[in-house]
Amino acid sequence: MKPILLLFAVILFFINSLRAQSCVGGNTLSVTLSVCAGIDPQAPASCAISPNPAKNVIYIVFNNADYYQLVFTDVTGKALLTEDNISGHFTINTSTLSNGLYFVHLQNQKMEKFVEKIEIQK
Repeated sequence: MKPILLLFAVILFFINSLRAQSCVGGNTLSVTLSVCAGIDPQAPASCAISPNPAKNVIYIVFNNADYYQLVFTDVTGKALLTEDNISGHFTINTSTLSNGLYFVHLQNQKMEKFVEKIEIQK
């Protein structure tokens, strides 16, 4: 079973209207925003990512002959590192990163995708 990360926000707007007789009236508009994102937290059997949480380095070990595309992103989705055709062993230097959540996105030659949440704690 895959856990689901739910983001939920309620935004309130206050709308002022100026009537012809210079009277001020107000109405409240309530907007609800709901966004769902599913993340599979388990690495495939062909890959091991450690340590998690990490301090200065993340190690990725591939246990098969496949080649992968790797994209390492921050929590906003900004790509911090992109590598194509990696296999065997790969290291991500995290020594310059701030504490927080990051994501390792992997895609193999069969177009199978995987996302691992990584926490940086120094």
